[in-house]
Amino acid sequence: MIELKLTIQKFEGKGGWSYVDVPGITSDRNTHFGWVTVSGSIDGYPLEKVKLMPKGDGLLFLPIKKEIRKKIKKEQGDEVHIKLYLDNEEVNNPEILYNILLDISDKAAKNFKNLHRSRQRDIIQRIFDNRNEDVQTQRINELIVELESKNV
Repeated sequence: MIELKLTIQKFEGKGGWSYVDVPGITSDRNTHFGWVTVSGSIDGYPLEKVKLMPKGDGLLFLPIKKEIRKKIKKEQGDEVHIKLYLDNEEVNNPEILYNILLDISDKAAKNFKNLHRSRQRDIIQRIFDNRNEDVQTQRINELIVELESKNV
């Protein structure tokens, strides 16, 4: 997961897209045009399965639609806070964690299911960003305590 403050830019010319450059993620040679699918948020606005596109200078950029800019009240030159993670369904699928929680605590599973999908994915990313199974287990146990007390 990357978390950055970036400045909105705009491509030159009529109809030029607004975007932010996204350092730290490289294009995927196995996808159409090297696009990379990510999810996350921009100033708290959830992003689901958006495409980062290569600019040609080695950087990927995240296009920011007018609808999103309007909701977050930002335009060219404004700074935005982004959280992005690669949208790898196997790891980021909330159903996987939901089923783990369901085996342990119905209340925790229910409260997890009621969270916004982007919040669910933030939690999943935090748990699985460390490949050590002991750390993952500890984080899941901490999550269960939080979910059972509704402190998430």
